Amino acid sequence: MTSGVRRLSAVAGVFYPNDKLELNKLLELSFRDDKYGPGKIPPATSPKQKIYGLVSPHAGYIYSGSVAANGFYQISSSTFDDVVMIGPNHYGIGTGVATTREGSWETPLGQVEVNSDLALGISRESGLVDFDDLSRSPNSFSAIYKKRSSQDCTNNSNDARQKNCV
Repeated sequence: MTSGVRRLSAVAGVFYPNDKLELNKLLELSFRDDKYGPGKIPPATSPKQKIYGLVSPHAGYIYSGSVAANGFYQISSSTFDDVVMIGPNHYGIGTGVATTREGSWETPLGQVEVNSDLALGISRESGLVDFDDLSRSPNSFSAIYKKRSSQDCTNNSNDARQKNCV
């Protein structure tokens, strides 16, 4: 169990179902869509090349889920320790780029733990990321970190870059 702030899902039940089974059903439909989606359920066959980033629409799943499923299908057989997600500040309130220092983000599919070491490292090294532990932006996020099993990004910037921390 994680300590710190537990950020509740701001738009579950609005842009996507709040119920785990209903959400899984909608995600499956998005992947199975053979017109706009990949037409199949992950995992993909082994990736042909290493994928370092993904740009994906973030509208409600009924609008863009099938399109988004294409990118997620492509990375579904990849292995990684951390995920950094960047989204817009829709309302212009508060800082331009922010994350939580620690804690977790609640989703209908479970909680995602913030990788505090990575969040602190990115903030320190970039000079751009502030901390908003209250996550005041209701419809977006600035960064989510999936806690990795090992690695420490608290070293100097060269070591951190070699470990894909920044």
